[in-house]
Amino acid sequence: MADTEVDELCTRIYQQHKRALDLIYEGAIPVVRTRGSSDNPSSGK
Repeated sequence: MADTEVDELCTRIYQQHKRALDLIYEGAIPVVRTRGSSDNPSSGK
């Protein structure tokens, strides 16, 4: 997939889901951390 296609897709996704994404970024919805995350103490890092 070309960079321009990715940019267009990201823009379209953001436009369609702006409110939900903004809530996630603002921390209104807890984000579950995945294993291996650099700030996850159980990852062993």
